[in-house]
Amino acid sequence: MAEQATVKRGRGRRPKSATTEGAAPRGAAAVADGGAREAVSFTLPDRGAMWMRLALNASQVAVLCGVTLRQVIHWADRGYLPRSGGDTGAFTGQAVDMCMLIKEARTRGISHARAAEQARRFLADELQSDGGVPRVGAPDLSAITGQIREIERNAHTLLAQLDPRMSKDDAE
Repeated sequence: MAEQATVKRGRGRRPKSATTEGAAPRGAAAVADGGAREAVSFTLPDRGAMWMRLALNASQVAVLCGVTLRQVIHWADRGYLPRSGGDTGAFTGQAVDMCMLIKEARTRGISHARAAEQARRFLADELQSDGGVPRVGAPDLSAITGQIREIERNAHTLLAQLDPRMSKDDAE
């Protein structure tokens, strides 16, 4: 009677077989020269731009910062935490930064208003130390440039419709 090998199976895993033993993992690119793996050259994500596009609700900000939902709502209502421009119920990463800094200042006994003021100043100083320019990547800059040009075209068209003399003055 031949012995059967027991195969341990983990949850959701396939047993290793002779055919897949030496195979490259999924998603790995192999080069034609003997199966050597190609190294991927990653581009650093633009975390600053992602941070500003982030849209969290008040509960998520509270959990991230370790404060109560009531504190987040109170600080936002008083203007200490900036809300996302398009959605008044959403917060960007800047609000998370502010919330963390206000929380830190409050644990040191500083009032809400003063804590918010110092947090704003701290973040402004941090921005200045980065050269005064938010960290925005090349794809975001091209998108912003396109948006600015579109706004300029729309403004020019609107001004020409409101006052036809303006378009004549611009031509001269």
